[in-house]
Amino acid sequence: MMRVVLLGMLSILWGCAGAQVGAGYVLVPVGAAPVGVSSRRVTTLVFPAAVRAGVRVTRDVQVEKVRGVENVLAIRATRGPFAATNLAVFGMDGRTYSFTLCYTDTAVAWQYRVRPVGDSGRSLVLTGLPADEYRLGEDARMMERQSGRRLATANIKKMRVTVTGIYYADSLIWLAGRIRNAAVPDFAVERVRLYTQDRLRVKRMALQEAEIDPVFSDMGAAVIQGGAVRCFALGYRGVPVPAGKRLVLEMANRDGSRVIKIRIPSKKLLSAMRRIR
Repeated sequence: MMRVVLLGMLSILWGCAGAQVGAGYVLVPVGAAPVGVSSRRVTTLVFPAAVRAGVRVTRDVQVEKVRGVENVLAIRATRGPFAATNLAVFGMDGRTYSFTLCYTDTAVAWQYRVRPVGDSGRSLVLTGLPADEYRLGEDARMMERQSGRRLATANIKKMRVTVTGIYYADSLIWLAGRIRNAAVPDFAVERVRLYTQDRLRVKRMALQEAEIDPVFSDMGAAVIQGGAVRCFALGYRGVPVPAGKRLVLEMANRDGSRVIKIRIPSKKLLSAMRRIR
């Protein structure tokens, strides 16, 4: 009997203590956009920045990154109709994206481009980043303001891309430069790649390329209007260039009609200028 009374008193005290202590935070609900998924078709989501991960809660849906592309997810149902489920995606731009996946064979569209509204969704500090996303954004803007000299440039179809400086800040190597669009049509950036490739191609052998993933990029879904100039800054954990390789920066627009490749002198990496805010 005494044991029951003591347990009852402890329960009351525990409840009172819990009632007096607040959680210390508030929950802000985040809306989810509905996306149709089918076992007969592939649904693709194109994000404004590279995707770090996508989390699903059911095996009825297969979610994977498209090989060779960092900002596209392909989604397919592994079986027939299933109950609606959710998908959470974490982008390299520090944003979270939430979707409600519903099975359908008659979706209005099977390809979607994700366009963020405002900056309220930037709240992540991604694993492996040397600083938070806001500080890296400040670093990028600082690099863009540097009045560097021309290190490498390329021209194609009235497009001119120039790398004006290589810098070091917050444990990252930064490539800074500018894009000039002298053509009438806009240049909508779809892909930015930095990679190494063989200096010499052996006869009857393919050219070997090794891509270097950025830690931070301010390009996203950038659009350079006709007659306009835009600066850029790309941050990398390291840029290894083995012997016999050359470093190439590549930019392409959405329809693939203009692809610009710039060869960057690898020796310039060793003389990167330190920048401290």
